[in-house]
Amino acid sequence: MRAVITFLVKTACVLIALDFFTTSILGLFFPEQAINIYRILYGVNLPARQDVFLLFKPWATFGISAGIIALFPVFNLKKYRAILWALIVFLGVRLLTRLFWQPSFQDDWILSQPRNLFHIGIILIALIILILGIKYLEDKR
Repeated sequence: MRAVITFLVKTACVLIALDFFTTSILGLFFPEQAINIYRILYGVNLPARQDVFLLFKPWATFGISAGIIALFPVFNLKKYRAILWALIVFLGVRLLTRLFWQPSFQDDWILSQPRNLFHIGIILIALIILILGIKYLEDKR
């Protein structure tokens, strides 16, 4: 069981890091293409305007940093347990955002409810895996 939980937690960290890193690189260096990719990945319809592109810059630098930091637990789960907690909090906030602001997402970004629910499911799976990893680390102390 130990190997399975370790594998799942490390895989979740890698996938989270890849998501943060790739979508951030797109937003930073290729904002017009990022609009199309975000539409495909997230179902969100952002306007291709300069003000939106400017918002990508600080968000992208955060995402690149977060992507790199999300990889730390892959190398040592116990040492970087605090990063797992930070990812749990971050994903929890994303989950609450998607749950409570669904009507606004539908109106402002034309994000369909089924697409939002799909992403809520992905976030929940990642949260459960990370929480299991924390629980496992706590049990092994």
